[in-house]
Amino acid sequence: MSRTPASRPTLAELDREHRLDVYAEGYFARLSDALARDFPSVRRVLGEDLFRKLAADYLTEHPSQFPSLSDVGVGLAEFSQGHALRERFPFLPDLARLEWFLLRAFYAEEMPLLNPATLRGVPNAIWATARMTLDFSVGWLESEWPLDEIWRARLSSDEVLERTLVDLENAPRAFLIYKPLRPRHTTIARASMKVERLKAYQLNVLSRIQAGRCLAEICEGLEQFSTAAHPEIMTWFSKWISSGVIRKIEFLETSASSINPAPGAQKEDSGPQR
Repeated sequence: MSRTPASRPTLAELDREHRLDVYAEGYFARLSDALARDFPSVRRVLGEDLFRKLAADYLTEHPSQFPSLSDVGVGLAEFSQGHALRERFPFLPDLARLEWFLLRAFYAEEMPLLNPATLRGVPNAIWATARMTLDFSVGWLESEWPLDEIWRARLSSDEVLERTLVDLENAPRAFLIYKPLRPRHTTIARASMKVERLKAYQLNVLSRIQAGRCLAEICEGLEQFSTAAHPEIMTWFSKWISSGVIRKIEFLETSASSINPAPGAQKEDSGPQR
């Protein structure tokens, strides 16, 4: 409503404008709190004041268009690459990426478990045709910073956190992120998501699994690495199966076309998809 210079807003108009301002401020605060909840390591490293500054700058430039608060931070890692805080905290974008991966892992749909016992009857001759499927929660990223050490230090004292940040070594690294197995009919906390370091050839194997390569092709890809990788490959597979990283194995041979999930395993929806 336009007003002449001499006109004054009515009490009803003032009340409506005040309520809109309060709502806007409250909604902005909710979004900021959601970022603080979803990026606890970033918040811990920056401190409350700097984190709120980062959150305010991000939300001002990228107003949320998502119905779910869990999606608010989708662009925080990319935004932080050009933020002034990166000069003081050069690992900030990668740390935000790690925490976004952890959040997506937490909300990922749970796939049926693979029963390791069913693998014992598979003939060795057809293992070369095996194609594996990774759990929906599985992801990985590469960074020049020890993100796992920074992430774990969020729960430490200020002294330990400061020492961790001072002693950072800049070197290429890769990290595996996934949701750990849980007993049926129980819940799992966000803080329980797994972050593990990957060797270069482990990253190569996971990338080939994701690309749909068979076991023979995966082994061929290891030729560029040390021969030490070959004896370890079955150890990795065993660990990845038992931890739920690998959820399904299929074979080209008709005699063993697929390995079924564990008896009684059911598909459960634990939240929004990635």
